[in-house]
Amino acid sequence: MDQSSRSQLEAFVDKAHRVERSAYLKKLLAQGGTKLTINWSRQDGLIMTSNFPGEEEVDALVLTARLFAQDNDRVSFGSLAKLMEKEPTLSAEWKDRFTDTRDSLNEFLQSKSIVRNPDGTGPTQWEIFETFVYGGLAHTGKAKEETYKAWKSNGAQFAMYESEFHRTLTHLLDAVYQVRLISELELKGEPIPPFED
Repeated sequence: MDQSSRSQLEAFVDKAHRVERSAYLKKLLAQGGTKLTINWSRQDGLIMTSNFPGEEEVDALVLTARLFAQDNDRVSFGSLAKLMEKEPTLSAEWKDRFTDTRDSLNEFLQSKSIVRNPDGTGPTQWEIFETFVYGGLAHTGKAKEETYKAWKSNGAQFAMYESEFHRTLTHLLDAVYQVRLISELELKGEPIPPFED
């Protein structure tokens, strides 16, 4: 493997370790994931409770985690796919495991969320992720920022969007973890086991 390719895989591993050390992930592991509960009673009306990580935990995680989804970043899944095509010395096992992990993540991101509009339409998981990251957290897209504000104006529906956002982050973090494991083995020249059925 040439030095540029090695450096790219090492950068991925470094960023993966950073998100694995995050307060966000520590909280998720400690509490067994996230949960949104919606109750309604005649006396109290609509009551929503959640155990989502706080704003600071989300902000700190997303600063690094979004790099894995931005195709212009060298640690993104898209950039690693290009590396796979140009680097002949990457093992077939790494390529197979990476491709399976990336395909599974992309399939999830393109799936429709559980949130539906009155007309039955709804965003994909990727659209929710982008809207939260670039419209709510980073404020880098005017259209996404307007969509985020519109979602936030509807409390109950926003809680569902937020729940889906955390679900998407969990899928992304799992994919990063899987690729980090195989990349460390690849960098050491150790065999990569196949996925277990």
